[in-house]
Amino acid sequence: MVGFDTIDIAATGYGGYAAMLHDCTDNIVASGQLIGALQSVVSRAPVPQSPAVLSVRPVHAGDVYNLIPETVRLAGGTRYFHEAVKARLQKRTTEICEGIATQQKVAGADAVNDDQNPSMASEDFAVMLEQAPGAYIWLGNGPVSGFGARHTPRDDFNDVVLRGIDRGAKGMKACRGGAR
Repeated sequence: MVGFDTIDIAATGYGGYAAMLHDCTDNIVASGQLIGALQSVVSRAPVPQSPAVLSVRPVHAGDVYNLIPETVRLAGGTRYFHEAVKARLQKRTTEICEGIATQQKVAGADAVNDDQNPSMASEDFAVMLEQAPGAYIWLGNGPVSGFGARHTPRDDFNDVVLRGIDRGAKGMKACRGGAR
């Protein structure tokens, strides 16, 4: 019988809105690279006379169409006949995981720039503007560090922002020329 080890990997970074990939770490891309690289472990690491198997299954990467998840979970296993092959499989798997994590900056929030730059976000409001003049204004949600950014797994609306809505409405009215 062969030996069997399990593989459990969590590629964790900073999730985000799919239209704002520059504001997150794309764990999906990192996981795809990881799966591809792990497939080379068996063909390159063990000696040909000592067969081995490394398989990645299942992969879980969130449930929402337009969000990059914070964590992608990969699982799988290795099979081998010799302890030396087991050790080589473990060593190469660890090296590949660390290398791709470094390359893809799948390291957490310290790899993310929270500055607000122009956005590729889309909104149905653009369709309304085709019919009538108007403006779309972002009032903001406060610092991202205290609350999750919009459209992320940590999204948490900052209720304190509601105090500024009246001020924002007065500002819009003033722009229109009807301030009182």
